[in-house]
Amino acid sequence: MKASSIGLLMAYFLVTSAVFWAAPLPCAALTAADVENQVKAAIGSGTGAEEAVKSAVAAAIAEGISAKEAARAATKGAVEAALAMGRDINAAIKAAVMGAALGAAATGLDTDGAIEGASEGGIMAAAAAGGDIQIAAQAAVCGAVLGAVEEGQEATSAVTSTVSGLLAGSRSAGLSPEDTKGAVYGAAQGAKAAAKAAGQDRAVVFSALTEAVSSAAKAYGLPAGALVAAAEAGMADTGPCAGCPAPKATTKPAAMPSVAPDAVEPVPDPTASPI
Repeated sequence: MKASSIGLLMAYFLVTSAVFWAAPLPCAALTAADVENQVKAAIGSGTGAEEAVKSAVAAAIAEGISAKEAARAATKGAVEAALAMGRDINAAIKAAVMGAALGAAATGLDTDGAIEGASEGGIMAAAAAGGDIQIAAQAAVCGAVLGAVEEGQEATSAVTSTVSGLLAGSRSAGLSPEDTKGAVYGAAQGAKAAAKAAGQDRAVVFSALTEAVSSAAKAYGLPAGALVAAAEAGMADTGPCAGCPAPKATTKPAAMPSVAPDAVEPVPDPTASPI
């Protein structure tokens, strides 16, 4: 082979090698399981559920995962982490739904898809853990409303998204008709408590809730009339809402009682002339 041919082959080899090594290697696409595990790891290392879910959802959306899918996986991770650590799973659901809403908003998206996915994931995880479905639903609505209002978005839209997620999750988890009604009853309780905490009009929020229950029930093939009745009963319930407790009132320290100074006897002036 001529020297010129060898030189050309060597040059071709060097160029193609350089292109191969300079080209970025393909990265494995982020999956829902990755998001779930990220949240578990973050909570295990001491991060709060709200912050862990917020960060994971924002990062997943940036990687191309839908807000709904990311939030569903992140909330599942938060609930399973709470369960493994012996913590209250309902508090984890509330924090996770709120964190999902904030995470979606941080990427410039509205919160509706994230709230729907987080609510669906929360109720499914609660069912899998044998949790109280009614309280889990209270917590989901509470976190949704508080998160949406914090971001300046509509509480009514948050309630609608939560109801859709709760009923989708109830169906996917195979909940009984009674448990599904319990989820709607709890959602109404949570909506009422959250509206009060966030300074929202409860009548407007309740109207949005009943419309959402009727619409979602029909979409998922569930008994709309029975579920709307459960929502009305939940809204009428005047008992405390365990999934959305009222904020603790801050008490000012008691004022110290004012004490009048002791009377001081006048001291006679020795230079004064007697009268």
